[in-house]
Amino acid sequence: MASNRARTSLVAAAVLALSAAALTADCATSRPPTTAVPLPLEAFTTQTIHAGVTFRASLDVALSSESTKEGQWFTATLLVPLDATDGSTVAPKGAKLRGQVLAVERDGVNRMVLRFESVEVREHFLPIHAQVMRIESVRVAPSNAADPDSTAVSVYPLRPPELSGTGVGGGPPPEQLPLALETGAYVELYLSRPMVVGRTTRVDEP
Repeated sequence: MASNRARTSLVAAAVLALSAAALTADCATSRPPTTAVPLPLEAFTTQTIHAGVTFRASLDVALSSESTKEGQWFTATLLVPLDATDGSTVAPKGAKLRGQVLAVERDGVNRMVLRFESVEVREHFLPIHAQVMRIESVRVAPSNAADPDSTAVSVYPLRPPELSGTGVGGGPPPEQLPLALETGAYVELYLSRPMVVGRTTRVDEP
C-alpha cells in the first residue's frame, strides 16, 4: 500500500513538473526579444543662408508693358544653387523662383514693378526676400513702396544705343519706350534678409 502511495506521489510530481515547464515555455515565447530593434526618431535641423548672398536666375516667361497684367504671377529658374552656411544645398540649380507683377504703367511711362516672393525648396515654395540687382536689357530702380523691407523693384526701358550717342537729340525719353523682358532674360539678385529653412531628417537610436 505504501509503495502505491509513493508511486502516485511520484506521478503527481512529474505531472506538476511538466505543467510548470509548459507554462514557462509559453511565457518565454510571449516575451519581447532581449535585443530591441532601434526605432527611428525625428530630429529637426535647419539650414541658413545669410543676407547679402547673390545668385542668378533666368525668366521663364516674357513680360511686357503692353500685355502683362497687374497681379500676374511668373517664375524664373535658378542658374546656380542656393547653398547654406554649412555647405548644404537649400535650393538646387534649376529650382524655381516665383514672383509677381505688382504694377504696370503705360500712360506716359512704361514700367513694371516686380517682386520675387518665394523659392522652390523640396517641392514647396518658401518665402524669400530677394532684391533684384540687375535684369538683362532694362534699367532697375528701387520701388517707391512704403515698406522699407519691400523686395519690389521698378523696371524701366533702357534708351536704345542709337538715341544715346553724343550730339543725338530728340526721341522719346526711355520711360516712354516699350518695355519688354524676353523669356530667358538674365536676372541677378541678392538676399536682403537671412533665409532659414527647417528640414526633417531621420536619425536612429544609438
